[in-house]
Amino acid sequence: MPVITIEDCLEHLLGYHAKADDLPYDLHEDNAKVIRSVARQVYKGKALTEKQFHMCNKIMKDYYITEFHKNGIDITEAIECTREPYRKVDRSFWIKIVKQKDIVSNSTDEKRLAIRFPFNRKMIDSIDRLKRVAPESYAYHEHTHFFEPNERTISRVVTIANQVSADWDISPEVMQVYNDCLVFEKERANHIPGVYNLEVRNIPQRTKEFLYSEFGDVTKDNIHLLYDRRFRYGLHHFDNKESLTKHLSPLADAVANRKGKIVEIDATKWTTTQVVDSLVQLNRFPLMVVITKERSAVEQLKQWHDLFKCVIAKEKMSCVFRLDTQNHSEFNQYVKDQRLNNKVTPETEIVYVLETKYPNTLQRAGWSPIASLGVSHSQRYNSTKVSLAVEDMDLSIFYSSQPSIIGKYGKLGTGIDSI
Repeated sequence: MPVITIEDCLEHLLGYHAKADDLPYDLHEDNAKVIRSVARQVYKGKALTEKQFHMCNKIMKDYYITEFHKNGIDITEAIECTREPYRKVDRSFWIKIVKQKDIVSNSTDEKRLAIRFPFNRKMIDSIDRLKRVAPESYAYHEHTHFFEPNERTISRVVTIANQVSADWDISPEVMQVYNDCLVFEKERANHIPGVYNLEVRNIPQRTKEFLYSEFGDVTKDNIHLLYDRRFRYGLHHFDNKESLTKHLSPLADAVANRKGKIVEIDATKWTTTQVVDSLVQLNRFPLMVVITKERSAVEQLKQWHDLFKCVIAKEKMSCVFRLDTQNHSEFNQYVKDQRLNNKVTPETEIVYVLETKYPNTLQRAGWSPIASLGVSHSQRYNSTKVSLAVEDMDLSIFYSSQPSIIGKYGKLGTGIDSI
């Protein structure tokens, strides 16, 4: 093969036109990686950039011109010539909202936040951070990264871009949203619902009145209850939240600081007494206790009732189902002996329900639980109504020695905390 251009030299070095056994050159460790990379590109028909040409020209002069001479090839003139004109690289840096199909053919017509910059090894960290901004909406095409164009994503993307020294072209639309987010962040106390200096702010007056009827004035002694119910009431800010629950037991502290609504408590680490104690500390009543068919119903009922009856008045507890007498006479007798056949009222604090049935009488009685407890794992219950009731709560505890597959192997963001 004649060697008349620098691309020919690169391909000759790598033996693209000869058998591997006949390859007379050993690449130098200082440049072997880059030589292989560029040679692979030109062999596939990709032209060199001007920067690549000058880099390869210098490498050839410093390391390989003598090696070629040893094999009877003079590349003095070849390394000054290129096979094709220089490939121009788009080195633009920009952020704007676009229709994805305007950049990616046969793509979606929806509007997307797009950030574009040329690849650079120094920016690998920034690329990785961009992917983590919103992995569910992220897409990539030829140095352009696409995201859902919401305020949170725009703020994060522009913040990351500002950490990279470049001449960024950011559209006025994007900058307006970003600047609004900066102002909003500085004035969080005027916008974000939460508790500031023991004062509930930025929620409707009716909600404030309801919270006052439930908790009275917010004090250092009860603020942990509001913090535990932050998902229930949409409270997103608390001063010094790290210290609000430190006076509680370790389990109650862990439950109060959950990241979502579902908590799986490991029965091999925590006792039922600790579970009940944590519910009492957090005052998580009215409480729905779900009896599952996976275990003996009477054992489950005894397991919880023997503990709850020490802290809850017997007239404020009720079991709203019975089992067939032929196979479960012990269960029905226990309900009778423990006087758990009380009528459910809005003041009832604990109701035992069967996982396969959620009685309509509970709603008609005006009973509305704020938490649930069960010995199953966090998969859906067999009854759709029970599942919906549980999913509607801001705290659902599953006490089991065998955590669910989702809880054990699920990714972050599943909404399940394992304790």
